[in-house]
Amino acid sequence: MVIYSKYLQNVWSLLLLLVCFCSYAQTVHISGRILDEKKQPLPFVSIQLEERNTGTVTNEQGYFNLVLEHFINGRLIVSSIGYKTSYQKISKESQKLEIILTAYVKPLDEIFIFPDSSLKALLTKAYDRINYNYPQNSIELTGFYRSYHKSVKSDKYLDFSESSLKVQESGYQKSNEDAQVEVLKVRNLRFPQRDSVDYVRYYGGAFMANWNDPVKMRESFLNPASFNKRFFYQLESISKYNIGLDSVYVIQFMSNDKQETKTGKIWIDKKTMAYRRIEWNDKDPKHPNPLIPINRIVRNYLTLYERQDSTNVLKYTSIRGRNYNEKTKQENNYVLEFVTATCDLTKRPKPIPLEKRLKYGELFTELESSEDFYFWDEYTTIDKDPVLKMEMIIIPANEIENASYGSSNEIKSGRNLKTKIYNLKKRIIFSYALHGTFFKSFDKDQLRLGYLNQTNMSASGIFKSTFIAGSMFSLGYELNPYKQLRIDFTEGLFNSNIYQYTSLKFYQYYLIKKMGNPLFITASIGFSNGKTGLNLGELSPGIDIVVNDKNLGKNVKVFLGDRRVNGLIGLGLEYRKKRLSYFGELNYIQNIHQKEILLLKRKKNFLFTKTVIVDFPSTKILVSPENLNIGVSPISMAFGIRMRL
Repeated sequence: MVIYSKYLQNVWSLLLLLVCFCSYAQTVHISGRILDEKKQPLPFVSIQLEERNTGTVTNEQGYFNLVLEHFINGRLIVSSIGYKTSYQKISKESQKLEIILTAYVKPLDEIFIFPDSSLKALLTKAYDRINYNYPQNSIELTGFYRSYHKSVKSDKYLDFSESSLKVQESGYQKSNEDAQVEVLKVRNLRFPQRDSVDYVRYYGGAFMANWNDPVKMRESFLNPASFNKRFFYQLESISKYNIGLDSVYVIQFMSNDKQETKTGKIWIDKKTMAYRRIEWNDKDPKHPNPLIPINRIVRNYLTLYERQDSTNVLKYTSIRGRNYNEKTKQENNYVLEFVTATCDLTKRPKPIPLEKRLKYGELFTELESSEDFYFWDEYTTIDKDPVLKMEMIIIPANEIENASYGSSNEIKSGRNLKTKIYNLKKRIIFSYALHGTFFKSFDKDQLRLGYLNQTNMSASGIFKSTFIAGSMFSLGYELNPYKQLRIDFTEGLFNSNIYQYTSLKFYQYYLIKKMGNPLFITASIGFSNGKTGLNLGELSPGIDIVVNDKNLGKNVKVFLGDRRVNGLIGLGLEYRKKRLSYFGELNYIQNIHQKEILLLKRKKNFLFTKTVIVDFPSTKILVSPENLNIGVSPISMAFGIRMRL
């Protein structure tokens, strides 16, 4: 029996090897290049296997690589707007193809001159049909993201990132909603010369499938309200595609405003009025942030859309530009690209867990690289092979040797000081809010103030309740996506009353809006320490007022209040958008320890005041009646904004 079992095991192992070998042998790579009649490469040409949902597009050099799980007899359909569709038979020997596309020649009867009214009507119809031509429900894109910077002077890389991403975004009717991004795998290369050329770190690029979608963002040049106001428009041509069955309007536009320098083209499908392709550039040097020494010299944008399941989805988007660093006096070229690999419109996507979401302000180039640096091969059998995978960028070996990968091994061996500071800093949160609460007084309508044995004390009224407006500055630290520690510094906005507190609170977040921009219920607990003071009036005895051996002069404002240590519990809402959070919260204050005091305040000059605190009642400052009952409302509120570093 033992011998028989071993025999079966050997046969089973042999069969497994044969199956694996056959599976590997069946994988077929069909590659080639698409050129025009002048032998110039044609970028973004559609390559489709006839009667199959398998295809790809060419890269900027016209190359393509189509990966099939097993060989299928058939033809490739090669199509591009403005060119005649070509059919190419394929075989197992079709390793490297060269296909020439012929441009459509317009006969005279196909050349149209559009009056402005007709052109504006065309733009208006395309704009009005966005909600019909593009997804209205939340969608999930799986795709590839690449970004890199290169020195203009040396043509060497400064950094290089490539990643597979999961991107969830709202439908096209909600352009203000942010996308949620999960980084599936990433490879980061950081080159030693990058700080000497451009030491600035950039964020937000991985979200470009959302913010660099001009249709979703309703870019101003698409809006017909801009017609001949902000932009000039002209019909350039009408081009055919899809075996000549469909056509697109090619419309040029350029800025009509000296403050804008945008020029570009819009491709609109003649049948559906859907945008198929949009490209534009901006050549106006800009300084987007006065705190950062970066000038944008030029930016070139390109976005492609693909028809899928009777609607249109983003296929590819890119930005290519050049920056000038005022500090290093050097220029660098940069590229950001995203291409959609898969988009399933039949399923409603499950929200990405909060702990897996990439924060908008997080520096992508500083992310830890995946252990598998060459993860591209895992995606060789997807139906829509991406542009980025075919455009293999070869980095010189001598540059690779000096690059750091940001891997887990690098972390274990100890990161440099800058990286440690960054990891600490990205969890820090600043807040500013308007704060409000009430002073309360009971039973007494008037009081009298005096100094020492002064008999003629001045009388003043007491308000039954007084609203105290304050400002609150906070410094927080994120323990994890659902927990924060925060220190609040609260100060009254006006000099009429005194309200000064320092609070230490722990926050727990509960996510209630999972798609798009997150909305949280917040619960907090903590304690505070500070002092309050209600203005009782001004003391002017005609002689210098001396308290605690300090001479305050002849005119002093008197405040009746207390020193307190309080327990706090709070409840609120917080809405996050990009790096900012908008919040409102209510706090209940429970007194733990209280001591009544008088605060004597004299203005020294325009900026500074002198304050002395004494116990109440006081032997020198006379307040009548002495049994004043003044307190602070146990309920306070705050409304403000938070920002992540």
